[in-house]
Amino acid sequence: KLDGANLGAEVTTSPYSILWATAGVANGAHTLTAVARDTANNTATSSSVTVTVSNAPPPTLSINDVSVNQAASGTTNAVFTVTLSAASAQTVTVVYGTATAGTDYVATAGNLSFSPGTTAQTIAVQISGDPTPEANETFVVNLSAPAGATIAKAQGTGTIVGPPAQKVVWTNAVGVSVAGNSLTKTATAGWNAGASSTTALLSGDGYVELTVSETSSDRMLGLSTRDVDQNYTSIGFAAYLASSGALQVYEMGVSRGSFGTYATGDVVRVAVESGVVTYRRNGVLLYTSTAASYPLLVDTSLSTTGATLANVVVSANWAVLPPPPTAPTNLTATAASTGQINLSWTNTGTSQTGVKVERSVDNVTFTQITIAGATAVSYSDTGLNSSTTYSYRVRATNVSGDSPYSAAASVATLAPLPPPTAPTNLVAAAAGSGQINLSWANTSTTQTGVKVERSIDNATFTQITVAGATAVSYSDIGLSASTTYFYRARATNAAGDSSYSTTASAATTSRAIAFVQKNYATPQAPVSAVRVAFSAAQSAGNLNLVVVGWNDTKAQVASVTDTKGNPYQLAVGPTAFAGTLTQSIYYARNIAGAAAGANAVTVAFTLAANYPDIRVLEYSGLDTVSPVDVTAAATGTATTSSTPAVVTTHAPDLLFAANTVATWTAGAGTGWKSRVVTTPDGDLAEDRVVSTIGSYSATAPLGGGGPWVMQVVAMRGK
Repeated sequence: KLDGANLGAEVTTSPYSILWATAGVANGAHTLTAVARDTANNTATSSSVTVTVSNAPPPTLSINDVSVNQAASGTTNAVFTVTLSAASAQTVTVVYGTATAGTDYVATAGNLSFSPGTTAQTIAVQISGDPTPEANETFVVNLSAPAGATIAKAQGTGTIVGPPAQKVVWTNAVGVSVAGNSLTKTATAGWNAGASSTTALLSGDGYVELTVSETSSDRMLGLSTRDVDQNYTSIGFAAYLASSGALQVYEMGVSRGSFGTYATGDVVRVAVESGVVTYRRNGVLLYTSTAASYPLLVDTSLSTTGATLANVVVSANWAVLPPPPTAPTNLTATAASTGQINLSWTNTGTSQTGVKVERSVDNVTFTQITIAGATAVSYSDTGLNSSTTYSYRVRATNVSGDSPYSAAASVATLAPLPPPTAPTNLVAAAAGSGQINLSWANTSTTQTGVKVERSIDNATFTQITVAGATAVSYSDIGLSASTTYFYRARATNAAGDSSYSTTASAATTSRAIAFVQKNYATPQAPVSAVRVAFSAAQSAGNLNLVVVGWNDTKAQVASVTDTKGNPYQLAVGPTAFAGTLTQSIYYARNIAGAAAGANAVTVAFTLAANYPDIRVLEYSGLDTVSPVDVTAAATGTATTSSTPAVVTTHAPDLLFAANTVATWTAGAGTGWKSRVVTTPDGDLAEDRVVSTIGSYSATAPLGGGGPWVMQVVAMRGK
C-alpha cells in the first residue's frame, strides 16, 4: 500500500514484487506497507517504510517574437523558434496555429514534435510581397495542448515591416539647387523653378511626401504624368505650402480648396490610395480627388527665392522609367480595295508598349486612329472612301512618352469597279424528278459572284444561291417531281448587280411509283375490331392503302386508325352485295416514318363483323396532297370479278384494285400485278402503274361463280 491506498493490483505469485513509477508522484515523504493474505483471508501487515520522492520539474516550451522586412513582390518567411527548456527523455509535442490570415501573410497551423534529446523546432509563416506603402503589421502564433512539457511562453508575435521609403533622385532641375533629396530655389521670384523625379509610380498605390522645414515661402509638391515645365499650372495633383502658412490643394493650376495650416516638422503626403489620389497631413486625410492615370512622376514648382522642399521621399514601389522608344521606319501604305489601305512598318526599339497610327486627308492635320500592339508591324485601315488619297504616320509609345514620328506614307484607295455585265446562254435541263442543272456563259471579268434565282410561275423569282465568280453551272436539287421551274441569273460585284440573263425553264421528271410492303388479317369469327401491323419500316411521305372487306351488310366501319396517328380517308365504298358482302378502301397520304413493326392499323366496326378481311399496303411515289384521281366499283356473281372503266385525268397513276368474294380468287387480271390473295378467304389486292391518261378497268378471275364486290382507285403519282 502507498500512503494507505492500494498500489496496483494484488500480487498472487512468488516472488512477490511490484514496480512503483514515481515520475508522477508528488514530491515529499510517502509510506509503503505490505499486506499478506492467506487462503482463509487472514491478513498481516508489515512494518512501514518511508520513501522520500524528489522529481525534477517537466521542461517548458517557449516561442520567440520575430520581425521580417516585407518585400515589394514575391514571398518571404517569418521563422519562429519554439524551444524546450531542457532535453527530455520522452517525446514532447505541442499544437501551434496563427490567427486568421491577414492580407500580407498566410495562416498556418499544425503540430510540433520534439524527439528525445531535441530542444528546438521552427514554424515558418509565409509573408506575401506588397509594394503598397502601409504601417507595420503584426500577427501572432499560439502554442497549446502540450504533451510531456508545460508552456512557459504561449504566444509569439510577428511584425511585418513595410517596404521603406525611397529618397527622390532629382532630374530636370531648373532654378534650384539640389542637395540629396531636397530642393532650394536659387532663381528670382516667380513660379519659374522646379525639378522632377527620375522614378515613377507605374501602377497601383504609392505616395510622395516631404517633411516641412520652413513656413515662409510659396512652393508646391505633387504628382504629374509628365514634367511639362516649372509652373504650378502643369502639376496634375499638388499640395501648396503657402508663405501664409495655409495648406491648399491645386490641380492643373485650379484650386481645390484650403485645408488648414501647416507647421515645421509636419509630413505632407500626396498619394494614390485604391487607385484614387488623396492628400494627407501627418496621416490625416484632407482631400480626395479623382482616379489616377499612370505613370506618375514627382513634380515641383517653387516661387519664393530660398524656398525649400526638404527630405522628399516616395514609396518603395516607384521604379525608374524606361527611355522613350525610337521611331518606327519603312512605313508603307498599299491600297487593298476601294475602302481599305494596308500599312506596314519596321519597329526599331524593344521598350515600346504600342504603336500609334495617325491618318490625314491633307497630309497636314493628322488624327490618331488606333494604337497597335507593342510588336505589331502592320495595320489595315478600313471603311475609307474610294478614289481618295490618305496619308499616314506612326510613332512608338511607352510610359515615358512617344517616339518621333516615322516618315509619312500616302496612297489613294482604288476607284470603284463598274457593275458587271449580264451572263448569257442560260440553259436549264432536268436531271431527274428532283434536280435541274443550269449552265451559262460569263461576260464580265470584274464580277465576284453569280446570283441565281428561281420561280414556279415565271413572275415571282427568289434567289437560291450566289455562285462563285468564275462559276458557269449550278445544280438545283430537292425539287418537286413533274414540276416546271423557271430560272434567271445576274452577275454581281461591290458596285452592284448586272442586268438579268434571259429566262430558262425545265420540268422535273415524274417520280417512280413503287410497291413497298403488305400484310393482312382474316379472323374466322365475328369481331368488332381488327389490328394489322406493317412488318417492315415505313418511310415518311409514302401512302398507306387499307382494304376492308366483311361477309355481311349490317356492320359498318366505325374508324380506321394507326399507331403513328396518320389520318385515314375513304377512297371508295362502302360497296355491298345485298345481304352478303361489303367492301371499302381507305388511304392515308404523306405518312409519318416508322420503324419495323412500330405501326399497326386498327379497323373498328359498329358491331361485330362476319369474317372481316383486312389488307394493308404501302406505296411510294404518290401525290402527298391530293392523291385520289378517280374510282369505280361493282358487284356480281360471274366467274370473273370486274369494275367499270375509270378515265384517268393524270399521268402517271397507280391503279389499285381489290375484291371480297364468296368463292375464291384465282389470280390477278390481265396486265395487273397480284400483291396478295388472303388465306383462307381468297380475297385479292392487285395493282398496275399507267403512264398515260386513258380508260382502265380492273378484273380478276374467280374459282367459281358466286357473290363478289370489286373496287378500283386511281392514285396520282408525283
